[in-house]
This record gives sequence, structure tokens and C-alpha cells, in this order.
Amino acid sequence: MKTRLVFTLIITITLFISSCKAPVDLINDEFPEAQQEVAETMGAIVQSIKDGDVDKLISYHAYGPKFTEFKNGEPRVGSKENEAHER
Repeated sequence: MKTRLVFTLIITITLFISSCKAPVDLINDEFPEAQQEVAETMGAIVQSIKDGDVDKLISYHAYGPKFTEFKNGEPRVGSKENEAHER
């Protein structure tokens, strides 16, 4: 009985200590790796605009089956129509 109580106590303390770990603060924490990735992507977009490389510029779009472009009250279009419009 005493062994069972000690074992239960150890498991309980371990679970309590492991659950007290500080969570990631998504609002106030800075994420330098993600910031660097965004800066590199923005730089590549600017460079593709300067080079006039439309294919590379369009490759940065997140086209997929759920892509929708909103046009200030006009009918929405999907990825194929948007790509044709941008070319």
C-alpha cells in the first residue's frame, strides 16, 4: 500500500511540474526565424517585380482549390481566373 501511494505521488508531482511549463506567447514573443523568412520572401517579390518575371511573381500566390479573390463588390473569381487576369 505504501509503495502504491509513493508511486501515485511521484506520478502526480511529475505531471504537475511538466504542465507548469510556460506556453509560447504568440502575441508578444518575437520569432526571428519567421521574420527573416518573411523579409527574404518580400525581397524576392520586389526583385521579381524589378526583373519583370511574372511567372516567379505569380508563384508566390497561395493558389489552391479554396482560393478566392474579392473585388470590391464584383463577382468573386477563383485561382485560374485570377492568374489569367494578372498575366
